[in-house]
Amino acid sequence: MENMQFWLGDHPSDEVLERYLLHKSSPSELEALETHILACEDCVTRLEETEDYISALQGACRELKNKRTLFGSAMAGLWNAASWLTPVRLSWTAAVAVAFAVLVVAPAQFARLWPVTSERVDLVAWRGATAPSVRLRHPLSVRLSSVDLPDGTVAVQLVDAVGREISRGSTSITQESAQLSLPALRSPGAYYLRLYSIADTKSGERDLLREFSIEAK
Repeated sequence: MENMQFWLGDHPSDEVLERYLLHKSSPSELEALETHILACEDCVTRLEETEDYISALQGACRELKNKRTLFGSAMAGLWNAASWLTPVRLSWTAAVAVAFAVLVVAPAQFARLWPVTSERVDLVAWRGATAPSVRLRHPLSVRLSSVDLPDGTVAVQLVDAVGREISRGSTSITQESAQLSLPALRSPGAYYLRLYSIADTKSGERDLLREFSIEAK
């Protein structure tokens, strides 16, 4: 089964773009990515957005470092001026000051510094079934109920409520079930996960086999 979290069909994932901008790509990945973005305007736009995000995060880190320095100087001054400050009290005061700085500077940027666990979700394509809710910015570990579908490889496409493609790839059906990983959803709303037959090599046509609903909140 293809791991869609790192390369979404023919398009690089956010993690691949971040590695490229941080100069951490492997030679083979670097060559594939640079070849791809020369012909893909959407991925050039994503690359620019990712670069803006990284710049904002680096700026927030520098600002946090400056604030910690200022707080350290202030705490040292208080230590010299107030005889009642014991080492234990000073350490607690400094800890509170640093925590306050982190919360004030950029809580959204620093949220990605901590690992985000994958969210498990089971999907069924029954008519009238309630779409399960998933959290934003959490990678998804998905189990699909593919009753009446034969074992084999199928194409997978994730789209938003207006049909705009979010990711695509493939997975394997085994005993009327399939497992796959999906990237974290960034915006609230309805999403649809579609299974297609592998395109015919002559006509290029493919059949829609199943459609599953997801609600991101």
